[in-house]
Amino acid sequence: MKFYDKINAYKELAKLEQNVPVPKLYSLLWKLGIKEPPPVFSSFIRNTIIISVLFTLIEFTLTYLIVLLFLDEKQATSLLVFWIGKSILVGLLVGIGAGFSYKSKRKKLALPNWEQFPR
Repeated sequence: MKFYDKINAYKELAKLEQNVPVPKLYSLLWKLGIKEPPPVFSSFIRNTIIISVLFTLIEFTLTYLIVLLFLDEKQATSLLVFWIGKSILVGLLVGIGAGFSYKSKRKKLALPNWEQFPR
């Protein structure tokens, strides 16, 4: 079965089951042509890395833009290391939390491997 056929089958499953997540960030990846399986089918480490990176990029960009609204560019640039560190730490915490969440959802729903989906 082709990748996007599997994605459509997964989305149909998500419509039937309320506990099956279809994260917006993954929908964006699929629209961009990146063939990444849904997070409930990925390993804990893979989920942590992907979600941490995506969240960190979005969080840093939004935070830095807000900081630029209230501080001049020189002050904002002097705080750049702090903002990068904070964004990485928050992104990592969110990624770890999401990794545990998707791992428990997969066990709860008794889903097969991505290669074996749909049953």
